Amino acid sequence: MPDTRDVARIQAECTRFVFYHPPKTPRDILAELSAFTAPEVDSDIYGKGDLIEGFEAEIAALLGKPAAVFMPSGTMAQQIALRIWADRKGVRQIAFHPTCHLELHEQQAYREMHHLQGVLVGDRYHLITLDDLKHIPVPLAALLLELPQRYLGGALPSWEDLNAQTAWAHERGIVTHMDGARLWECKPFYRREYAEIAALFDTVYVSFYKILDGIAGAALAGPEDLIAEARLGSGGTAGTWCTCTPSCCLPAKGWRSTCPAWGTTTPKRSRSRWRWRASPIWKSRPTHPTRT
Repeated sequence: MPDTRDVARIQAECTRFVFYHPPKTPRDILAELSAFTAPEVDSDIYGKGDLIEGFEAEIAALLGKPAAVFMPSGTMAQQIALRIWADRKGVRQIAFHPTCHLELHEQQAYREMHHLQGVLVGDRYHLITLDDLKHIPVPLAALLLELPQRYLGGALPSWEDLNAQTAWAHERGIVTHMDGARLWECKPFYRREYAEIAALFDTVYVSFYKILDGIAGAALAGPEDLIAEARLGSGGTAGTWCTCTPSCCLPAKGWRSTCPAWGTTTPKRSRSRWRWRASPIWKSRPTHPTRT
């Protein structure tokens, strides 16, 4: 097993990276933040101020939702959203894929803290299908779908399948929620604006440090009344920082520079995927690169 210090040293000497953003030192991050932030920008104070309120409004507009709220983490954003939907519906069951972040990486706090019951849908090695949904034996408050599916190599359902699954839920009065931590990568695949993709869902969570290269943070977007209630939930669980300014500035830079570039870099990544498939030491999942 290599010494982690050797790995860090070798990584620091690299000049090209397979993933999108190279590692950065605290000095790099602070320098980038200083360079991007206009001198006249004032910090928010406990979530109040032109910077963060404008930032939230920009997120809401980007996703085509009436409102959005900044939160420190996606874990907080998603648990709060699902708790609110379950309380409103009077149903505790929420459905999601077996590899959902709530199930694997949050100590199942949705169950212990919010008294929600997770219903695992489909096979852990495949995307959820409409047939999987039709075989759910219990009433649901919400259906959570992750776009793209992290543990399946970034796989995405076809646009037709996604529409069919969300329509199935809505026809039965089931809320649809998107785990859109990496939603920014979906646009080249679907060839649709983020707002059109998000329109299939009642609420959407997006991450700011994945893909957009922010320091931390997330946003929850949806109906105004739910976002207002979620804002209270965030504040009541230590989710309102004294200032969110550093976490707002870099993501804004990210979606203005990184997101538009995805359409031009996807063909390059696809060619790399085909080369990796030819190697006996690599296994590609999904087998075929997504279309561009």
